[in-house]
Amino acid sequence: MGNRVQIIFTDDGCPITGDPMVYLHWGGSDALRLLQEYWTGKDECYDAARFVGQYCAENPGQLGIGISGALVADASITLDWRDRLLQNSHGDAGIIVVNCSNREYHCYCGDLEETNPFGFIEPVKVKVAS
Repeated sequence: MGNRVQIIFTDDGCPITGDPMVYLHWGGSDALRLLQEYWTGKDECYDAARFVGQYCAENPGQLGIGISGALVADASITLDWRDRLLQNSHGDAGIIVVNCSNREYHCYCGDLEETNPFGFIEPVKVKVAS
């Protein structure tokens, strides 16, 4: 398999079902660089589209990309959204939750989480310079 990552773009850092989610099959290790270089902070839909456009421009012919609404809340399952992320992670680079309103992101459930000394409960919080 590739170096998979899921990136959920939110307006407040707390993902809900339907927030734009980008899946990269091969680009997990490059996802944070792309976020830092091309993140506008306008809103979650715009930033997701901008991220996809830049990824495709840098990786012509790459078919390992998907776009969907995030599935992190379900009325029939009473789980904290962090638990839902853990259930839905593919591993590899994990899941990045982007807060478009304040330009911060958290890394969960994968290799990118290793930068976080506090583990899953208190994720790494990084503010991207504007």
